Amino acid sequence: MTTRLISSLCIFAIAVACFCILAARMPLSELSVGSEATTWFPLVNIHYNAYHMWRLDHLSGLISRAFTTWSAHTYIPVSMAILCLGTYRIARIMSLSHSTLSKHHFLLSWLMSIVATFAVIAAIGSDSVSLSALSWIPILAVAISTLVSVSSAGLAFAAGPVWLVTLFISIEASISANQLAPLTALVSWFIATIALRSDDQKPLSALMLALIVAVTFGPAVYASSVAPSAPFPNYPLTGHLVPDDGLEGIVRPLVGFDYPLQVVDRGAVKGLFSGPSILITMLACLVALLVRRRGARTSWLFAAAACAVAICTLLDTMLPEAFALISPVSSISRLIPWGTSISLIAFALGLATWLLCLGSMALLRSSLSVIPCSLVLIGALVTLQATWLKPPLGIQEVALISKDESLRQIALSPSLHVILSFYRGTPGLPLTLESFRSLAAQSMHSIEHTAATLETNPIGNGRTLERLIDGNSRTRWTSNLNRQEGIERLVLRFATPTRVRGIELDPGNYSTDFPRGVVVTGGSCEEYAAQRLADFPSWQGSLDFTPSGHPFFRGQSDVKILFTQEHTVECLFVYQTATAPFNWTIAEIRTTAE
Repeated sequence: MTTRLISSLCIFAIAVACFCILAARMPLSELSVGSEATTWFPLVNIHYNAYHMWRLDHLSGLISRAFTTWSAHTYIPVSMAILCLGTYRIARIMSLSHSTLSKHHFLLSWLMSIVATFAVIAAIGSDSVSLSALSWIPILAVAISTLVSVSSAGLAFAAGPVWLVTLFISIEASISANQLAPLTALVSWFIATIALRSDDQKPLSALMLALIVAVTFGPAVYASSVAPSAPFPNYPLTGHLVPDDGLEGIVRPLVGFDYPLQVVDRGAVKGLFSGPSILITMLACLVALLVRRRGARTSWLFAAAACAVAICTLLDTMLPEAFALISPVSSISRLIPWGTSISLIAFALGLATWLLCLGSMALLRSSLSVIPCSLVLIGALVTLQATWLKPPLGIQEVALISKDESLRQIALSPSLHVILSFYRGTPGLPLTLESFRSLAAQSMHSIEHTAATLETNPIGNGRTLERLIDGNSRTRWTSNLNRQEGIERLVLRFATPTRVRGIELDPGNYSTDFPRGVVVTGGSCEEYAAQRLADFPSWQGSLDFTPSGHPFFRGQSDVKILFTQEHTVECLFVYQTATAPFNWTIAEIRTTAE
C-alpha cells in the first residue's frame, strides 16, 4: 500500500511538471489583466472574441498570488492537475468494476488519466474558461457518487464529513466554472448517478435525493446567476464587432442579460472546432460500438455520452447558421446566464474528448496499449487544431499595448476582434490607434482636383469611369457582371506623385454592391512593384471609434480604407478579391489627398 502511494505521488508529480512545461510553451488564448483570488475581471478570447467577466477558484487564486499577474500559464497547470487527479479516481473505479482490466495494477489508470488530460488540451488548447469548467467534473462526480452510496446505505446522517467534503467540492467547482457552473454540475450528476452507479445500489428517498440535488446544483445556480456583466463600451447600434452571421437580428439568451451587440465570432468558432468535432464524433461512435460488444456497461455509458456530445458539437459547427442556431449546444447557451457571450463548443468538445478516453478503457488490455492509441489521438487533434499553436497576427502587439494603462481598456474589450482584423489588413494598427481615430473622423476629397485618370481591367465597364467623379451618388461605375468574380481591378493614375493615407470607394445608393474583399496597392505605376497598403479578404466595414476610443466596424457599405501611414504614390491599384451574387459598384471615389 505504501509503495503504491509513493509511486502514485511520483507519477502525479511528473505529470504536473509536464503540465507546467506544456502551459509555458502554449500560446495564450485569452487576454486579461492581473487578478487575485476570486475577484471578477474581464476576459476576452483572442480567437473568437468571447468577452465576459471571470474569476479564479480559491485554489488557483492562492497559487496565482505567487505571480505578479494572472495568466493562463500559471492557471492552466492547476486545472490540468485537478482534472488528471479526478480522472485517475474514476479510472480506478472503472478498472475495479471490469473483469478484463487489472484489479491490482494502477498504472493503467494513471496513464489513462494523463492521456485524457493531454487529449482535452489538444482539443481545446489553452482555453482556460472551458478547462476550468471541465477540471472539477471528475472530482465532483466521485464526491456525489460517494454521497449517493452512503445515503442509499442508510448512513447519510452519520456521514457528516462526506456531506461537508461534497459541499466544499461543489462550491469550488461552481466558482471555477462561473457561468458554466450549471453544466459542470449537470455532467457530474450524470456521471455519478448513471455511469458510476452500482447494480446493487438502493433507490434514494425523496428527502435524500432533494438534499443531494441541493448540494450539487445550489452552488452552481448561484455562481452562474451572480456573474456580473463586463464593462461594455457605448457602441452605436448601427455598428458591429464581428462578421455578420447572415441572419436577421441578434440571438438573445432566454435567461439573464446580454450585450446589445453580438460579440462572439460564430464563423471563427466553426472554423476552429469543425475538424476536431468530426474526428471525435467518428472515434466516439466507433468506440461505443466496440465497447458495446465487450459488455462493459460503465465504459459503454462513457463512450455513448461522448458520441452524443460530439454529435451535438458537429451539428453546431457543420450545419448552416440558420440550423446551427437551433442545435442542442446553441439552444443550451440561451438557457444559462451569459451563455451567448461564452462559446459552449469548446466546453462540449473538451467534454466529448474526455468521455471518449474513459470510454475506451474497456478496449485496452494493458498499460502498453495506451501509448500508441494516445499518440494517434493527441497527434490527430494537435494537427487539426494547429490554430491554437498559431496566435492571431498582431496579438503580441496588442498584448504590449494592454500593459499601458491608457490603452488597456481598449484592448480588453470586444474591440479586440476589430483591432486584430484591421491589423491583418493594415499591419501596425494597434500601435497607431490614436492617429487612426483622428483620420477616421476626417472627410475624404474627390480626386478630380488631382487630375488623376482611372482605368479598369477588361471585365470592368470602362465607359462609365467618369461617373466616379461627377459628385452624384445616384450614378455609378460597376463591374457590370451582375456578380463579383474576385478578379476585378481599378487603377488610379495621378498626374504627379501624391501623398495619400486612405481611399474611399463609396457605393452611393447601391448599398449591397460593396466589395466583399478588397486589396489596395500603390507606389510605382508598375503593378508588380507596387507596395501592398491594405488587404481585407473579408470586408466588414470602415473603422470608427466610440467617444472613449474603442474601435468598431461601421456598415459594410461604408468603404473607407485607411493606411497605416502616409504614402507618396504615382498609382493606386484597387482589387476586388472575393465572390458574391452582386455587382461591385462605386458611385464616388475619394482619397485623403487635398
